[in-house]
Amino acid sequence: MIHEMANMTREQVADVAAEALAVFPTASMEQHGPHLPICTDTALALEVIDRALKKVRPPRPIVVLPPLHFGSSHHHLSYAGVLSLTSDTYMRAVRDICEGLITQGFSRILMVNGHGGNTAPNAVVQHDLDVKYDVKVLAFPYWDLDMEGLKGVVPEGFGSIPGHAGDFETSLMLSALPEHVSHNLSDIIRLIEDSAAEVGGSPRFGIGSPAGVRHLGFTDDTRHASAEIGNDLLDKAASALAGLIETEFAA
Repeated sequence: MIHEMANMTREQVADVAAEALAVFPTASMEQHGPHLPICTDTALALEVIDRALKKVRPPRPIVVLPPLHFGSSHHHLSYAGVLSLTSDTYMRAVRDICEGLITQGFSRILMVNGHGGNTAPNAVVQHDLDVKYDVKVLAFPYWDLDMEGLKGVVPEGFGSIPGHAGDFETSLMLSALPEHVSHNLSDIIRLIEDSAAEVGGSPRFGIGSPAGVRHLGFTDDTRHASAEIGNDLLDKAASALAGLIETEFAA
């Protein structure tokens, strides 16, 4: 049985907590270039979880938490459209939420992460909870569960996985939420050309502005992105997540 925690009563949560797996999505609200919305990381984490739960044969009840929309994204603060928590604040928030689950009787927690900046903080929280409590906590970015499988469905020259607002995330969004993708790719081409002309060479792909150098805010130019590739990537990630749930949380 799969439950959305936000729609459960306190009695319903109490009834299943001891046996259930709590799935906790972590993500961010941050800029994703000129063509993707700031909710991209959150939307894609939820899409992978939703597809996984349609594939999984749950060994126990699964309770899906509302996502933590805000992540550790200070490296994006030179752009508009960024709502970020410091690393310390983010880790305290994740730890507090997990400890709230443990207090209610949950002993199995899976953090499914959609933002690269959360990966290290989530790992620290996982370690701390493992040491402090007799619980099983796992934390993974959704793309890490079957990286070789993801690489196997993309064409030669495809951008980095996961990248940022490049081929990978643009393909996923074209599959999951195409109505939220700007199809005016001339904005991206213009930015790339202007960046290359400014330095007389390769465009400044990347995030952040070290030493006053402004990068483009995305990692590659999306020329290989497509909804078909995005669907294959989402299914690969979802299958890997379903397999993890079935194997790691069977006992």
